[in-house]
Amino acid sequence: MFTACFDASGTVHDQPHLVVAGFIANANDWISFDKEWRQRLRQEGISYFHRVDCKYNKEEFVGWEVKADAKEKLLSDLISIIKGNTYRYFGCIITNSILDSKLWTKIRDKFHLHAYAFAGVVSISQVYKWAYRSNIKTPIEWIFENGDDGKGELMECMKIHGLPPPVFKGKKDKQDKIGNIIPAFTGLQAADFLAYELFQLMKQVDKQSGSASPYLRQFNEKIGELQHLTVKS
Repeated sequence: MFTACFDASGTVHDQPHLVVAGFIANANDWISFDKEWRQRLRQEGISYFHRVDCKYNKEEFVGWEVKADAKEKLLSDLISIIKGNTYRYFGCIITNSILDSKLWTKIRDKFHLHAYAFAGVVSISQVYKWAYRSNIKTPIEWIFENGDDGKGELMECMKIHGLPPPVFKGKKDKQDKIGNIIPAFTGLQAADFLAYELFQLMKQVDKQSGSASPYLRQFNEKIGELQHLTVKS
């Protein structure tokens, strides 16, 4: 079985763009990814990677403002782990105004076209196109980060299109009420990394300044599918 996992960056409420992005691999490669990813984080005394926390030295990255070289090495190593264990990246960037400018409210509501759901379904369609071209006929599991705004709309939108229901998992290990550990799907931390870098690129585009980060350029060395839906699309 193949598993594709996606995370979001940006919102429909207070940001001009929303990004959904992620990766696909088979079960064995995700197991290998999880082992390598966790091991690399443990080397730094970290149990969980969240790109925005890393950027602003928060949560598990408190104190890292004096560890710039170590941070750069960690980020590059994590990208290498992603590239070594996943097959392809997929994603969709939505300029939120597209839904207001091109779709009537009744149509948006009827077809659950929340930007997050829309971007999720577009990303899934990219995976199916790749699978068709690659003559892949095995089932594909869809994993999304649990808790993102638009979860309900995504479920309904996938149902309308006859797609298998998504699975929602955490990207951070959690403990249930009786003390059992509910393990994260660490691939979502990789998806978080890619979605963040794409969102930051869109902010630079809006300002008409800067360029893609060196980390996004490293991601772009891997073959992928990315669609940007704008008002002009």
